[in-house]
Amino acid sequence: MEESGAIAARIRDALLRRRPVVLRRFLDADLLRLLIRILSDASFVPSNIDDVGARTIEAPGHAGDALCLALGRPEVLRFMESLVGDARLTEVAGAVAQFGAASGDRLGWHDDRVEPRRKLAITINLGTVGYQGGVFEFRDLQSDAPTFRHVHSEPGEALLFPIGAGLQHRLLPVTAGGPRTVFAGWFLGDAN
Repeated sequence: MEESGAIAARIRDALLRRRPVVLRRFLDADLLRLLIRILSDASFVPSNIDDVGARTIEAPGHAGDALCLALGRPEVLRFMESLVGDARLTEVAGAVAQFGAASGDRLGWHDDRVEPRRKLAITINLGTVGYQGGVFEFRDLQSDAPTFRHVHSEPGEALLFPIGAGLQHRLLPVTAGGPRTVFAGWFLGDAN
């Protein structure tokens, strides 16, 4: 089994090379069970993102707020800082979003830099129902083609990906099953 220092170095290397990283079993099993239980009774409302796309988000955001608190603990922020280089991270923002089949939910190419305090993005799979489609794609604008594609496969799995000039991502529509349920968030620091 790979030691934690080697794992952190591998993650840091990928992020510094402007590449996403998949983290299996990212969430503690007890926290994951609690979040899934909260979401089993949650309400979701439409959320349109100008010039990007549509989804539904948890409202009120009980599970999303809990994840922001958990990920915003000082020890987590310091660890994430060690992965992204010189950015000082101060808090986490985000929400639980769902993308349904045949709903038209999708996100077109965008870069998350609308908020200059965003330094690192994260999605965490909170879904318990399989789905088809819903592919996350990532690209560096030096190449038109996606350089990374991912479909969340297990609850509690996380995807970390860098935010920066020339980096974009999108989410293709869910075509069957689902919904795709994820926490979509950002580690925030000082605006540059």
